Amino acid sequence: MLTITWQEDITSLKQNLKKEINKISGFSKIIVLDHICINNLKSKLERLEEIEKILSIDKYNIVFIGTIGQGKTTAICHLFNLISNFNVSKTIAAKSRNVTETKELLSTGAGKTTICEVIIKAAEKTYIEIEPYTVDEMKNIIFEFCDSIANKDNPQTDQNIIISKEVERAIRNVMFCF
Repeated sequence: MLTITWQEDITSLKQNLKKEINKISGFSKIIVLDHICINNLKSKLERLEEIEKILSIDKYNIVFIGTIGQGKTTAICHLFNLISNFNVSKTIAAKSRNVTETKELLSTGAGKTTICEVIIKAAEKTYIEIEPYTVDEMKNIIFEFCDSIANKDNPQTDQNIIISKEVERAIRNVMFCF
């Protein structure tokens, strides 16, 4: 089976557009419709070159921002096809029946799945990589947390340090481990 890549398709389309532009431009007498056609073909050629540049980018960084429970994880699952069919047992009309449901592979609905940085990479198998903070980053976060607690009720401080609820919860959970 012969497969053609998008690069070959774009190259072929660009060549065809250039041939047509040259063909029409080569007429001894160019009328207004020919001029309009040439400009339209040149515009299509420019757009095709823009598309080629966009498609040639191998890796994108995408950020989903929103409060807890707003659908960031659900969007990620559906955008990157992180869904699968599962056989489940359901009670329908007082009878238990096996049905197939399509569900997201990441936990959704309750929120707090993508509180941390989630990196999805192309691979033979789907996986999630969670990049932990470095030791220095953790020290800075803990110092900021301590400063925010120490200065919580102090109106004299010039800077109010704001720690996210998720990071604050994580630090408190770590403290209980010791």
